[in-house]
Amino acid sequence: MPRFLYRFGYETPRQWKANEEHEWDDESSGALWIEADDEESAIEWGAEISEASVRRLFESSGWEGDIPSWKGARFAHWIDNPLNFSANDLAGLPVVRYGENAK
Repeated sequence: MPRFLYRFGYETPRQWKANEEHEWDDESSGALWIEADDEESAIEWGAEISEASVRRLFESSGWEGDIPSWKGARFAHWIDNPLNFSANDLAGLPVVRYGENAK
């Protein structure tokens, strides 16, 4: 099964709060490998992983109130070319198969 380098933007709880208070646009990014039949499936499953990851990040921070939706915030996400990165950058990234949760 092909492996795709999935990348996504998100805001940490601290960034979310500061961006709301000061009208900033601070953002973080994450990456992982997604094993899927094709790029479209990798993007689709990556969005599910991103939503769940950001939800867990907010839950573990003790966030009070409604947890923002990663999908609702319409963050960027894309398949990147692994040749743009060093082998060291890519070596520690998690690998997720389409339909499975990130570890």
